[in-house]
Amino acid sequence: FDTDLNLAGGFTFVVHAFIEEKTNASCLARFANGSESWNVRMQYGQNGPGSTSLRVMVGPNALRKYLWADAIELNTWVQYAVVYNPSARSEHYQMYLEGKKVDSITLTADEIATMSANPFTFEMMEFGSSWAWEPNGNEFHGRIMHVGVFNRALSSSWLTRYCYRTEWNAALISNGGNGLQAYWPMNEGYGHILYEAT
Repeated sequence: FDTDLNLAGGFTFVVHAFIEEKTNASCLARFANGSESWNVRMQYGQNGPGSTSLRVMVGPNALRKYLWADAIELNTWVQYAVVYNPSARSEHYQMYLEGKKVDSITLTADEIATMSANPFTFEMMEFGSSWAWEPNGNEFHGRIMHVGVFNRALSSSWLTRYCYRTEWNAALISNGGNGLQAYWPMNEGYGHILYEAT
């Protein structure tokens, strides 16, 4: 990613994905800082072969948290969103599927202070991943479109109204409204280069 984005004041990551059934754990998407010490990582199938659970690992390495959805729909388009709101009284982390909140985490005052001292600067993203000890084990099987990064916490109604599954609100994209910092339509059709559209 060409421009570092400071997301200390809160963030929302939105991904629309068509996940195909898979028997082992897979990575849908990961957003991180340059040193990879701060991550928002969406993984599914974490409860064993055939599982359709979705787990989101979020936060700096020293304060890693996990959001869960017991079951996700396969072979259909679904909007996934992860939200962080440091100024909220509770439910600082939230996960949404199709605009519906499925899990949340409330941080303590000390944890919020730690987060403030280790703010998230978004510098890189990846879709699917594998490591030397697990070759090809976390590749993504499916399709992705409409990936957006916001520097504020979006509400359920806002996600449902503006972040359409098939076509995002044109004004939202053109003027960066409501905190939109980066947007990838992912409509190139082929190749290995994704174009940012804001």
